[in-house]
Amino acid sequence: MELEYLIISKRDEEFCSDKTSFENLLSVDTSLNIDKEKHIITDLSSGFNVKYKLEYYDNDNRSERVFDLLLNTQNDDSSEEFSQIARKIRKIVIKINSEVTVCTIRNDIGRKKSILAYPIIFDVENLMRRLIYRFMYINVGM
Repeated sequence: MELEYLIISKRDEEFCSDKTSFENLLSVDTSLNIDKEKHIITDLSSGFNVKYKLEYYDNDNRSERVFDLLLNTQNDDSSEEFSQIARKIRKIVIKINSEVTVCTIRNDIGRKKSILAYPIIFDVENLMRRLIYRFMYINVGM
């Protein structure tokens, strides 16, 4: 399961000017432990950990800094714990600097939930179609 964020900040600030400072930013939350050498983030409250890959793009011609953060786990059964770590990271970045844009590039958590929800949506949609057609034909006619 993977989740990828594209985090864009203004270049005119010295806030998060490289990969190391961004990793230090993530360690602001004391419930997260960041192992920079192994590239692992551990949620200390649940003991769940995810691997991360951080890329930094600094284009001199643009006025933005771009961080590409990829989180992944091999455990597909722990989507709630994975989602909790992702929410914490997103909250940290936005809380520290409100002018940062966080774009979700890939979201396997949402994909998994949509696969589980689609049969229910399909059944509801068919039931509603049946009710609407019956009502229209019986009360309004053709």
